[in-house]
Amino acid sequence: MIKKMIMLTVITLAFGVSQLEAQTYDTYPCCNKQSSDVSVSGYFKSDGKYVAPHKRSAPNSTLRDNFSTSGNRNPYTGSKGT
Repeated sequence: MIKKMIMLTVITLAFGVSQLEAQTYDTYPCCNKQSSDVSVSGYFKSDGKYVAPHKRSAPNSTLRDNFSTSGNRNPYTGSKGT
């Protein structure tokens, strides 16, 4: 009986954490597509590497709403910020 209760608790917690993570990314304004997002054309860096065209959040005075900030998610690629 104890093993079943522990297993049920673990499953419930795992489901709850994944739901919380999904909810967290969907509720921040940074993580939804905005009309203010900026399209960046492809370009070559000084070292010769090519950077493909992409979207980024509009420039402002905070890093909290950048797609690449830890805890955020890029709404165009789905990748998590680091």
